Amino acid sequence: MSTKKQVLYSILLLVLAGGVLGFYHVRSGPAQDASGMSGHNHAAMGGGGGADSGAAALDPVKVTPTAARTIGITYAVVVRKPLASEVRTLGTVQYDETRLADVSPKIEGWVEKLDVDFTGAPVKKGQPMLEVYSPKLVSAQEELILARKLADEA
Repeated sequence: MSTKKQVLYSILLLVLAGGVLGFYHVRSGPAQDASGMSGHNHAAMGGGGGADSGAAALDPVKVTPTAARTIGITYAVVVRKPLASEVRTLGTVQYDETRLADVSPKIEGWVEKLDVDFTGAPVKKGQPMLEVYSPKLVSAQEELILARKLADEA
């Protein structure tokens, strides 16, 4: 067996042994310390399922100070105050792809004036993006105007 597996099995064994010992200390009953006082009564601390909370009649958990130190339990008074923590993180800002559109003109020509000059610039509906000059488009436009005039004369 590799050294890495041996270390992992040793850690697992220690964690299991600590859990068993902790469970044994909690379940061993209300032992008394040197002063004759029993451990903390969680129901009396206001948060436990005592008889007045409507819970089933269960015995409160009692832990002696010695057992609490052994298994690492600490107690503190609850204080309501603003949480002063700051979370700094990295993120990526992306466009809403459902609101993007591709513009692909299918004419030959060149751009004479560019109103939107960088990728990702916000554009509203109807806003001009660029002005294009296309010799083929100009000649097609002139032919359409001439055809319209001829149709009106006839």
